[in-house]
Amino acid sequence: MIIALMLVVYRNVQTIVPMMFALLMGVVWLVGLMHIFDLKINFVNFIGIPITFGISVDYCVNIYQRYLTDKKKI
Repeated sequence: MIIALMLVVYRNVQTIVPMMFALLMGVVWLVGLMHIFDLKINFVNFIGIPITFGISVDYCVNIYQRYLTDKKKI
């Protein structure tokens, strides 16, 4: 859903790729740390993990949008 929403809002592959990369890196780090520490997914994680992905992409979108806005001012 996060990727679909980015596709609908931005409609530009050059804008979406860096944000999807940030999401992918967050997922890889999370899964990697869960594997290293041998953590299992339970019901609370099942609810919290998608919220965490949404918040992380929100930060990335805000920073990237600010970068694009400041770039146009120069």
